[in-house]
Amino acid sequence: MNGVILFTGENCPGCKVMKERFNILKTMYSDRIEFDKYDIEENQDLALKYGIVSIPAIIFLKDEEPIDMAIGVTPLESLERVITQELL
Repeated sequence: MNGVILFTGENCPGCKVMKERFNILKTMYSDRIEFDKYDIEENQDLALKYGIVSIPAIIFLKDEEPIDMAIGVTPLESLERVITQELL
């Protein structure tokens, strides 16, 4: 399964922006790929598994393996490009 994982935090201003963009992408593509969102404080083991050291962070998975990562506030168009070129 291909997917997108968003790692966020409660006191992270950029995370709010990325949550909005994540939700837009989820609305557009959830019929074809899986979307999951995790708070880094509550999911430290998962964050460690994917090497997350800064938030917000988005991991793109192809066949359940990480193929790309976006760290920080990233333009919606850039996120969508990875999805359409790599995951669909």
